[in-house]
Amino acid sequence: MNRSDFILLTMALQGPDILLSPVQVQKLFFILDREAPLLFDGPYFDFKPYDYGPFDVAVYSEIEKLNRDGLAKVEESCPYRVYGLTDSGYKIGLELAIKFSEEASNYIKAAGSFVQRLSFQQLVSAIYKKYPDMRSKSVFRE
Repeated sequence: MNRSDFILLTMALQGPDILLSPVQVQKLFFILDREAPLLFDGPYFDFKPYDYGPFDVAVYSEIEKLNRDGLAKVEESCPYRVYGLTDSGYKIGLELAIKFSEEASNYIKAAGSFVQRLSFQQLVSAIYKKYPDMRSKSVFRE
């Protein structure tokens, strides 16, 4: 599995109409890479401390590539972009999910639920609490 496939799989398991904010998409893939990479043949990204915690520009680059291929959507939403899948991307993501265990799929769904139910401040704070190494370049103040 490559990065693009992993993004399709992960986002498809969040549901057909999911739209994730920049912080949600970064933290979702960080959690999966850091917590359970072996469940997904990962890790897929190289997260480094940044303004609001773990960040890898490759997450956005891969989603932009999927957008150009008609599999992802990148929408402008004040004051930032949001990221989701097209119908085609969703279908492919679900097909990829079949190759993984129920445990892996459930883990992805749980991680997605976690990042979606918290506010921006709560999510960044939770990441810093669990991963203090990702705080070193932070501009975020709790």
